[in-house]
Amino acid sequence: STALTSSWAYYGLGLTTSNVQESNARFSIRTSAVGSVWFDVVSVFPPTYKGRANGLRADLAQRVADMKPTFMRFPGGCYVEGDKLVDAFRWKNSIGPISERPGHWNLWGYWSEDGLGMLEYLTFIEDIGASPVYVTNIGISHTDYIPTASLQPWIQDALDALQFANGPASTQWGALRAKYGHPQPFNISIIALGNEDCGKFGVYNQNYEAFATAIRKQYPNILFIANCELSGVPMVDIFDYHIYSNDDWFYNNVHAFDKQDRNGAHVFVSEYAVTQGSGKGNLGAALAEAAFTTGLVINSDIVMLASYAPLFTNVYDRTWNPDAIQFNSTAVAPTPSYWVQLLFSQHTGDVVVPVQVTSPNNTLFACATLYSRTNSISLAVINRAEAAVDVSFDLVDQNKLSGNVTVVTLSSGSLLDENSLDLPDQVAPKTSSFKTQSSPFTYNIEGYSLTFMIIPL
Repeated sequence: STALTSSWAYYGLGLTTSNVQESNARFSIRTSAVGSVWFDVVSVFPPTYKGRANGLRADLAQRVADMKPTFMRFPGGCYVEGDKLVDAFRWKNSIGPISERPGHWNLWGYWSEDGLGMLEYLTFIEDIGASPVYVTNIGISHTDYIPTASLQPWIQDALDALQFANGPASTQWGALRAKYGHPQPFNISIIALGNEDCGKFGVYNQNYEAFATAIRKQYPNILFIANCELSGVPMVDIFDYHIYSNDDWFYNNVHAFDKQDRNGAHVFVSEYAVTQGSGKGNLGAALAEAAFTTGLVINSDIVMLASYAPLFTNVYDRTWNPDAIQFNSTAVAPTPSYWVQLLFSQHTGDVVVPVQVTSPNNTLFACATLYSRTNSISLAVINRAEAAVDVSFDLVDQNKLSGNVTVVTLSSGSLLDENSLDLPDQVAPKTSSFKTQSSPFTYNIEGYSLTFMIIPL
């Protein structure tokens, strides 16, 4: 027990529990006498990822780290906008002591304490070896906006955010970052100006240009992401696609970027997922996304970035469906879509290799890349049909192979199969191998599967 006073004070303690996990456990605070007691910012933390103060739950963070992402887009999309501007994410309210962060209502239907704030995001991104892609509000929410002529405070807020992340410790906001324990800059090199704002209130183009002009003066090397293919607007380095549809759309649009103008801005597919007929995240959705991803890989000279969305959902508060990673207070279950993202991240090389697919029923999709350092080919094959099929692989001008081929397969008996907290590994990758000394060779591709072959040359 601890004596209370008439002033606000911080109280903390460490708890050691038995080795029993209980998802419905409660944390109870009781007083020894009748009276009025005020509480604020009550939080119970398990051990955090890399032991960071106010950090992330280790098992959830590890699932993200296991994907080996090269970047993270943060702090979100619609979360940045807010339903109203008064509810938009404001980064300055998300730094400093947790008890002093005011928090905000967000349009996903809950009060955010902003405990996961600007510094926590940047630190986690650094911890997993990724690069930060920052999304800033440019004076537009879902229901209201700031006219371009009145944007200066919002532009300054974005400039201050970049100084907090990138500035030396001798600057105002860089000094604050150093005070909070990170003297070295985080080096944001890409910033998204708004989220899904094209066409809203007729001001996006003007607001975009005002932000881009001011930022480029101070940070000439930062790349800008526009929310769509803007015509006649300068300083568009990358433009953003958000794609949510059914599995047929993804299969039918594998080649969506084949004819993209190579002299224009690069492409960022920052949100994509099968959201119709996908259950809570089933294999059918994942395979369609995998087929679409082969097109992103093939066109990676123009498709600069891609990311599945959303990332997490608490199973007791599903406000969007599906999501890559499901969890409750004690357990975690990655969906098949998570495994697709992980496998493409872990098994994509640095040089695209042309692939010709002959599939009479259009049930096979493929892409290939070369690992220059190890001189090996990574070949991804999706079979959307139920039946397994013997596929002949011919590596043109490469008759002799080194021998042992590693195979990683994501498959299950039904397209409706899902993972759950009770069955977290019902659909999960399995690794095998086989030997071959020459090309062409034949391999049996399972039905309803994504298969990666790592072929030493």
